[in-house]
Amino acid sequence: LDQGFFHVLNTIWPSSFDPETWKMIGCFLGFQLILQRFVPAKKFYATMTPKGNVPVYTANGMESYFINIITLLSLNYFGVIKASLVYDKFGNILASMNVFAWALCTVLLIKGHVAPSTTDSGTTGSWIYDFYWGMDLYPNILGWDVKMFTNCRAGMMFWVVGILCFAPVSYTHLT
Repeated sequence: LDQGFFHVLNTIWPSSFDPETWKMIGCFLGFQLILQRFVPAKKFYATMTPKGNVPVYTANGMESYFINIITLLSLNYFGVIKASLVYDKFGNILASMNVFAWALCTVLLIKGHVAPSTTDSGTTGSWIYDFYWGMDLYPNILGWDVKMFTNCRAGMMFWVVGILCFAPVSYTHLT
């Protein structure tokens, strides 16, 4: 109580602007963008949208999954990276990804108003709904499907990478 709520919060909250954390996030997200675009696979045609658009995906998720595992284990084995650093910086990663999410939502809000990806877009009339709900049904930036990237690549691929990065730390705590 003597120090004040915000001082205590600032003391215990991990930094959202740690350069090493942003380097890790940038490398991981960049690698996922490359995999999403360049790993060859069959095309998958999704269900037609209400306005007649048919989203087309490259169905390379399983290939990307195995590439992620092999790459992480190889880089760790050869000492290029220390996988357990993800454990050490996990608070910073979560704080930084909140900043990234706000920035991405802001970009998508502006993009939805200025340059929607398809005819399946529009405003609800509330900038709060548009910000959180989105304006594009299938937003696309520079040829990358944003939903597939955030959900399938960044999100789901991190599940396996995160578990593999946490495993050595868990093992050392058990022994």
